[in-house]
Amino acid sequence: MPKGARLLSDEEIAAIIRHFHAAAKMASRIGFDFVDIKHCHGYLGHEFLSAYTRKGKYGGNFENRTRFLKEVVEGIRAEAPKLKIAVRLSAFDTVPFRADPTRAHDHKLGPRRMLESRKLQEKAGRIIP
Repeated sequence: MPKGARLLSDEEIAAIIRHFHAAAKMASRIGFDFVDIKHCHGYLGHEFLSAYTRKGKYGGNFENRTRFLKEVVEGIRAEAPKLKIAVRLSAFDTVPFRADPTRAHDHKLGPRRMLESRKLQEKAGRIIP
């Protein structure tokens, strides 16, 4: 995690979920047919899917890591039952790219660094060799 960053509390996450519900209700009220929930590419929802070490009800086991999306969808269904819901999910999860200037040439990963990154991901169980 970047220096100075902090984890959202479970209460802050619940408030964000309520904002999703309110936005969907508003979208329905003004005539939209569907909403698109971004749960991919490092967006907040996607981050919860990878929250293996997070404490609290939004991290750890599979049920907790998927709770954010489940609560968003359940609330939208309750607040705007006629609204269709699309969800964008990432097809895979990887370690985010962060160039290490002490190990990379011109702050870029070369083929050797990419191979090392893949080996680390395999070791972590994120890639099946």
